[in-house]
Formats: sequence, C-alpha cells, structure tokens
Amino acid sequence: MTAVGESLPVVPTVGVRVLCAVVLGILAAAASLDFYLELKNWTPLGARIKAWAERYPGFMAALALIFGAMVGHFFFSTGLP
Repeated sequence: MTAVGESLPVVPTVGVRVLCAVVLGILAAAASLDFYLELKNWTPLGARIKAWAERYPGFMAALALIFGAMVGHFFFSTGLP
C-alpha cells in the first residue's frame, strides 16, 4: 500500500502494448486455425484440446494451477484503492 501523497509505480506502456499485441495475436491465430480446420471438415481445435486434456489430466491440472496463480497475482498484487 502507498502512503498518502505517494504515487503508484508507472506502468511501462511499451511492455503493456507488446503483451496485448502478443495475446491478441495468439487469439487471432487460434481463431484462424479453428476456422481453417472447420473449412476442411477436420477435427476442430476445441475437440483436439479436449482430447489432449483427457489424455494428460495431470499436466492439464498443472497448467490450470499455473494460470490461476498468474491471474491471482495480477489481480491481488496491486494495492487497494
């Protein structure tokens, strides 16, 4: 927490913009791949991920734990207003 009169740390705008671009690029690539797979009448991406997750449940649980810890860190590491 910051004391009265102290300023919060400055968010590096270049880093945030790069991160946003990377995340949006990954989502756009996944959507494009899923669209391509649907056009070819092949197994869609969601079904492939589901089959992989059922085949390796321990690894999927570890990924979910890491992702949850990252999201929790992002939300709870900032100071309260």
